[in-house]
Amino acid sequence: MLVVDASEGPMPQTRYVLGKALARGLKPIVVLNKCDREGARLGTVENEIFDLFVALEASDEQLDFPIVYCSAREGWTKAGPDTEQLDMGYLLQVLAQHAPPPRVLGDDDAPFRMLVSQMDADGFIGKLLIGRVMSGKVRPGDSVVAMDRTGKQVETGKVTKLFARQGGSNIPLEEGVAGDIIQLAGLQLPLPTATVAAPSVTRPLYADPIDPPTISMAFGVNDSPLGGREGSRLTSTMIADRLLREAATNVALQILTNSGSSAKTTAGAAAAAAAAAPGGADGLVDVEDETAMVGMSDAVEVRGRGELQLAVLIENMRREGFELSVSPPVVLFKRDLATGERLEPYEHVVVDVDEEFSGMVIERMALRKGNMRDFAPIGGKNSGKVRLSFGAPSRGLIGFQSELKTESRGTATIHRTFDAYGPYIKGLERKPRAVLVSNTTGQITAYALDTLQQRGSLFVKPGEQTYGGQILGECSRDSLFDMEVNPVKAKKLTNVRANGHDDAIRLSPPKIWSLEEAIVYVAPDELVEVTPSILRLRKRLLDPSERDKASRAFAKSMKALA
Repeated sequence: MLVVDASEGPMPQTRYVLGKALARGLKPIVVLNKCDREGARLGTVENEIFDLFVALEASDEQLDFPIVYCSAREGWTKAGPDTEQLDMGYLLQVLAQHAPPPRVLGDDDAPFRMLVSQMDADGFIGKLLIGRVMSGKVRPGDSVVAMDRTGKQVETGKVTKLFARQGGSNIPLEEGVAGDIIQLAGLQLPLPTATVAAPSVTRPLYADPIDPPTISMAFGVNDSPLGGREGSRLTSTMIADRLLREAATNVALQILTNSGSSAKTTAGAAAAAAAAAPGGADGLVDVEDETAMVGMSDAVEVRGRGELQLAVLIENMRREGFELSVSPPVVLFKRDLATGERLEPYEHVVVDVDEEFSGMVIERMALRKGNMRDFAPIGGKNSGKVRLSFGAPSRGLIGFQSELKTESRGTATIHRTFDAYGPYIKGLERKPRAVLVSNTTGQITAYALDTLQQRGSLFVKPGEQTYGGQILGECSRDSLFDMEVNPVKAKKLTNVRANGHDDAIRLSPPKIWSLEEAIVYVAPDELVEVTPSILRLRKRLLDPSERDKASRAFAKSMKALA
């Protein structure tokens, strides 16, 4: 059943879920909820839903969907906008009438097969694979194999525990039979879309592929001179273990570590399964980009579906007492094996904003190589809201959410879903900017900042501790070279009394970074230092001589390529 708000209409997440359902051949029952609202747009929303079905290439049978009008809060349903109100039993009648009967899943003698749909983790038992038993039976102690979508064997083992979900707790099972939804323990590598089956089974169950991650970031230890003063979880092992626990239940993440060479190796069960996934099955292979891992020893590479998802993960970790350094997000490119063409991920972007800011959104998206697909008013005639739909490369969307929030005065909302890999677009390269870099360690003084604020906008304030290599601000002049400055310089005191009095120091308020803004601001040769209470921007290499050496090596490599 596709539930749609009778006032707002189909949302971006509606498009995503409906597209997956139609691809599986399902025939939805449309439920228009909140029909009791004053701003309900029944006829208009019905047309929007039908247009969405058509845009997603629904079949004629899928387009012939029934509609139920209801108000869940008031507890009534209707067969039509002007028909009499019925109770919620009518919704169950429609479901029984239009939903197909359960499929026969096989006899008791068929071998055990289960498609992994979700994952969970238990501190004592380990990883739990959740799915529906499609055929046969399974008991604790049975031998099983796990296969990926192509039939490649991922892992073999024995079932240690079986559970069924009841309310908010797990109920132990002695046996799982065809049709049961179970939780199976004993295997560590399979991910959703994998098939767990008896050893005699050689063909996997069909499963739709999971959308790939599009963004990569490196998580490493906080090795700055101020590291370890606040957090309680500091080591690379603690960081890797925490990320692997996250990947055990979050299928959108892939976790990989750097083994010390240029080749990446998997760290833990979840990453091993991700690495064993059929790369290149669609004719595309990864283009390894090492900028996320350079200069970070014992780093962990985290791949996700957007900088916001990874920013939420970082925020959760800092609240748990972690200290870490994170690199700026890097887009994961692919290469077409047939043509050799370099490809980048594209996303479907939907922005809901006040109509007065619609021109600004269109202009900003055009600068980021976004193509507008749709423009329509939402929420009724007098709402003043419009919905804009774009197709844009993920590379151009990095940092767009913070910019949109500022430019629209907080009135805009944005929804992003992965669309497909497409041609690489030139012109999205980041414009270089110079920053003010501390060349010493100590306490920042107002006297020093009074001079530095004439050279750029500041990110720090008096009284804070600093160290060599920390970024203090952005240069106001257009330069390609960073400026080394001394932020701890104090005014010299003498016993000579001058006429008049010194002018009072007046400092402009510093820029206070949010985590989402900081990770998209730093350049490839910079990092964000994250502690439980503060964010600092810094250079990857704190030693200025090492930075100069790396800069010369980079310039030499660029000259050789040219």
